[in-house]
Amino acid sequence: MARSSTLNVEQAKRVYSDLVRAVLDLAAECPESHHVDALATVVDAFHDDVLRPLEGGRPDHR
Repeated sequence: MARSSTLNVEQAKRVYSDLVRAVLDLAAECPESHHVDALATVVDAFHDDVLRPLEGGRPDHR
């Protein structure tokens, strides 16, 4: 794997980690909020469509 690809994967992992933390923080503050579901959907899509392919996996076809 090229150095730039490794950096891209590491950056994507950091973004994913930050997004997961944001979902958990929002859920703790507003457990009934529809925004939690919406943000969790975005985080899930980021993992499936961005992070998994960067790690060498294939995105899910929705």
